[in-house]
Amino acid sequence: EEYDPQSNTWATKQSMPTGRSYPAITLNALGNIYVIGGNIKDPAEEPVILTNIVEEYNTTTNLWKTVTPFPLNIFQLNATLGKDNKIYVVGGQTDTDQAINSLYLGSFSELNPVTLDVKLLKQTDPLWKNKTYDNAQIWSPFAKTIERWGCALTSATMILNFHGINKLPNGSNLNPSNLNNWLKNQKDRYVSTGWVNWLAISRLSRLAKEVNEITSFDALEYSKIYGPNKDKLKEDIEASMPDIIEVPGHFVVAKGIINDTFEINDPFYDRDTLKEDYSNTFNNINRFVPSSTDLSYIMIVINPEIDLNLKSDDGTVIGDLFTQEPIIDDLNSSNTNSPIKILYFQKPTLGNYELEIFSRNDNKQYKVSILIYDKYGNVNLHSQAGIVGPNISNKFYINVDKENSNKSKSGKKVNFQTLIDDITLLKNLKMINSGIAVNLLKIANELKINAEKNQKLIVKIKITIMESLIKAVKNTLIKDPAYSILIEDLNFLKK
Repeated sequence: EEYDPQSNTWATKQSMPTGRSYPAITLNALGNIYVIGGNIKDPAEEPVILTNIVEEYNTTTNLWKTVTPFPLNIFQLNATLGKDNKIYVVGGQTDTDQAINSLYLGSFSELNPVTLDVKLLKQTDPLWKNKTYDNAQIWSPFAKTIERWGCALTSATMILNFHGINKLPNGSNLNPSNLNNWLKNQKDRYVSTGWVNWLAISRLSRLAKEVNEITSFDALEYSKIYGPNKDKLKEDIEASMPDIIEVPGHFVVAKGIINDTFEINDPFYDRDTLKEDYSNTFNNINRFVPSSTDLSYIMIVINPEIDLNLKSDDGTVIGDLFTQEPIIDDLNSSNTNSPIKILYFQKPTLGNYELEIFSRNDNKQYKVSILIYDKYGNVNLHSQAGIVGPNISNKFYINVDKENSNKSKSGKKVNFQTLIDDITLLKNLKMINSGIAVNLLKIANELKINAEKNQKLIVKIKITIMESLIKAVKNTLIKDPAYSILIEDLNFLKK
């Protein structure tokens, strides 16, 4: 009997082939029902007659089938579905009235195969394999092509095409070459050394909606699932949504379920399933969900040896922080790009946030990019270099405007004490001549006192003097990026 809670009604379904009492009942991952063992004689009569029959009911087709029998005749047992999608049977009673404590494990029948119609594209296609990928001529001058680095780019193209986005906003065909060029012209383009910015891809899906005559969704909303979550991947594919999955050093598209593995479109290798050289596992999932919700995000990118915290107004640490491992050059496994650390915070509320950057060990230089996306996927980007140590952190303010990214703001929180800290750290790293550092520290300490006394004119004059001194010894007694760090500090203090 099937009960519908919404209508509060019962419906009689196809009868179970083998009537029995006291069986175990459980589900598989698809929601099919399994009935295991039980007493096939009238329970009021003695002796009982037990069975080992296992029958499966498909709730979609309303059909029963007999599957592999249980190892022994049994009743009054318990069964459950484990997180590995296998059935566990515990305890029970045999036909000799013996209670048992054995634990049995059984696989359910194979999942129904699912294959999504994702057109296979290759980064090795002669039409684009020799095109320069991102600005790889800078970070990989002797291996700079889409053929070597284009696995994520090509995977993103396949996902966009699957969802009906076959043209760029200007009407040109959306293929790996043209997508590469489009990304190069975006201010949030690629991240660091050739990392496809998934949030830029999400914005593209919105911008290209009209030219592709899409009415079923406003954009493909990006989200990341951390770790090899096979259940989530199955759920997405069964919902007709292919995902980009990361395997070590490479990206592929997961497009189907077959037996105990996933069908893939591999943009480089001739591999059809995740079992082929990928050990039937993956690192994480990059999802693009057809959506009519907002695309707002805070995204922070920094070099991986640096630590950071993003905090809301009340001081709560927020966001998902992870280290993105390098992509491997598909034609030379000894060649990789650089790892990066990324923090994502999806759908931030309107208001203020604080980013703290620090180092738990040595004094370290950093370069941070703060990207603030409004609900339309438009971005406000701020990049800055700095230096932190175990006892000296840098703090940045982040102000989010979800309606208009141009009104969002971010920047380093600077005062005269942070200026003193920066000079001290740069001196310790030998990026400033010690003699010059002594003079700069003298002026900075005086400035701190003058500012506390509200001597605005004196502060303005001394900042100008310090700025002139720094500019006069640039590239001789003050190296880059020390020069840039100090000039940025002074520019902020002028305001």
